[in-house]
Amino acid sequence: MRVLFVPLHAGGLPHTAPLIALQRMCAREGVESAFLLPREWHRIRQAAEIDVLPVDYQNTLRSELEAYRRYRPDIVVDDCSVTTRGAVQIWELPRIALVRTGAFEGYVPRNPAHTHSLAINLRRQDVAFNQLANLKPIERVADFFTASRYVVPAIMTIEPLPPAVRDRSAYLYAGPLLLDDDVIARIVQAAAGDVSRAALDAFCERHRDRPRVFMTFGNVATPTPEILECGRRLLQRGIAVISTFDIDGLDPATRDAYHRARFLPMHAVCGRVDVMVHQCGSATYQYGLAQRVPTITIGSQRFDREDVAVRLEALGVSRHLRHPDEEPDFVNAFMTLMDRQLADADRVERLARLAALEREMDDTRAAFAFVDALRAVAASARRPARREAARPAAVGRR
Repeated sequence: MRVLFVPLHAGGLPHTAPLIALQRMCAREGVESAFLLPREWHRIRQAAEIDVLPVDYQNTLRSELEAYRRYRPDIVVDDCSVTTRGAVQIWELPRIALVRTGAFEGYVPRNPAHTHSLAINLRRQDVAFNQLANLKPIERVADFFTASRYVVPAIMTIEPLPPAVRDRSAYLYAGPLLLDDDVIARIVQAAAGDVSRAALDAFCERHRDRPRVFMTFGNVATPTPEILECGRRLLQRGIAVISTFDIDGLDPATRDAYHRARFLPMHAVCGRVDVMVHQCGSATYQYGLAQRVPTITIGSQRFDREDVAVRLEALGVSRHLRHPDEEPDFVNAFMTLMDRQLADADRVERLARLAALEREMDDTRAAFAFVDALRAVAASARRPARREAARPAAVGRR
């Protein structure tokens, strides 16, 4: 059996790392696999210990179909790839799709004014795909990810299925699919980035006697002026700030208490701060839970993130603040929430709730049989003539 992994074209590590975690499950059981990646990501093959096809994935059906022609996979596993829907139908291949809140069948956003973080032009994509593959109409984001089975990199308590899901057994909860900090560091370095643990450790040690706050919005989102002002206010109050974005306008007296790095070892930084602030990206919120750090989530007006943030607050393990456009007095509201989270007055209750979630994560991981699912889906799929042709030799790490 051959498995082809296809991440979201422009998704970077957030949509590649979960597939690497799944690939490692395949490797442990001797299942052959390869990745389809943009050319600039081919250099991570050795650091990630994966095989990469010599195809430049350009977010097109043509490049994905070229990968199928060369590799002849038995099954495709993707994380939010918008081309895979059409490609697997053309090639008549089974598909397992990673999906999260917002991409479940029949999902209804809590706020109808919010959009999905993928920002897909549904009408334009609908025309393109129907011309090429005669697919059913694309009406919502979930239509891109129609598959034989789905892997949810979360637990059901935090990301439950909506009532409209017709076949709940098709959704396999995996729990968090996180990689260790050292693995991420090697991959980032191979991709021409840097994850400096030494600089982080030195900063935290230098400011060990003051509160420390970590603020991150990933490497794509741009923080609003209100968020930047919140960072300045924290520094003015003598709080050390670590962030993945630039906070400008700092005076020399506060600059020493500020550490900025585009990439950070997430387990390490979350374990060394008093409060974490983020927009509730799928992996991001899981790092905060894993390290049991008090958290503030910031509204992004993206329902796949914000609906999870509201859920975490309802579960009593985080606090949520709406987007600055929706929160009239955002900066003062943020500082009030920060005081509460730094005080952590409900620490005993919060840790008890986190312990219950951690037990569910452990049980979910133990029950997740990914390779068994691969074999079952591949065995039940029809094998068209084009895939019976002689296969090329296995792809090597170059």
